[in-house]
Amino acid sequence: MAINYKTLGDRIKTKRISQGITQEKFAEHMDVSVGYISQLERDISKVSLERLVSIFAQIGSVSDNHVLPDLMQQHPARSTLIEV
Repeated sequence: MAINYKTLGDRIKTKRISQGITQEKFAEHMDVSVGYISQLERDISKVSLERLVSIFAQIGSVSDNHVLPDLMQQHPARSTLIEV
């Protein structure tokens, strides 16, 4: 199973913008560089699970159904869905 980082980055960006949060402010709250946020949103850098949880905490999207759906490219034989 692989994570679709392009979709993840697009959804993080969309959610951040919809909340009126700049990359600068988001990076400040995440204690990372603006360049890192930009790279995540453009699928240049991959995100660790720990950092992903922090991002969800900052933008309030863990249970939002806007960021999480369809991020996992599941093997056809597997249909398990883990609710977060």
